[in-house]
Amino acid sequence: MRYYLLLLWIFLSFPLTAQKNRPDWIKQTPAQSENYYYRVGIGKGRNEESAEKKAVANLVYESVLAKGIPVDVSKIDSLANNSNIATISHYYKIPINIVCKYTDRYVRSDNLITVYVLGQVAKRAYPVPDFKTFDCETQQEIE
Repeated sequence: MRYYLLLLWIFLSFPLTAQKNRPDWIKQTPAQSENYYYRVGIGKGRNEESAEKKAVANLVYESVLAKGIPVDVSKIDSLANNSNIATISHYYKIPINIVCKYTDRYVRSDNLITVYVLGQVAKRAYPVPDFKTFDCETQQEIE
């Protein structure tokens, strides 16, 4: 009986432990600079690659909405080939620099993996700002 209670306790406490290990930038984004601000994108998928693509697409979509630009999700060309420019339309591009990624390895009952990405989003499209390097461990920009 004690064995079953111990297993039940471990099973129920594991998700709480996984959430405690998440980086602080997931809950509280770093302070904005003069030229850009930080935003978190969240994506879920059957594997890490698809979850990451959805997280980046979510980050781009949320950034566009914050700028008040109506957009069709299917028309967003996500960040590709190490580019830091998200193309929203022929006329509008938004500079975004992905600086951190965290994969929640705890697979829930829906069998989906969750990926979080932290991006620096430019306040203005032109000129593209000089994004600073961000240390994900210390959660500080590096000069």
